[in-house]
Amino acid sequence: TLEYIKRIAGILRETKGFDATKIAPQLAQIIVNPGVQRLGQQIASRVTQKAVTRIIRELLAPE
Repeated sequence: TLEYIKRIAGILRETKGFDATKIAPQLAQIIVNPGVQRLGQQIASRVTQKAVTRIIRELLAPE
């Protein structure tokens, strides 16, 4: 989530010797990489499927 990304960014900013300008070009390449995009879509799909399954389970068989 966005909150996790903010935490990671904060940790990196506090890390001695970390330079965001050095990692930015690599990060840009990763973001536009089709393989990374597919992986992100697969992960999002699996998370969504699990969430829907949990919701259905709760609706059909509440404890």
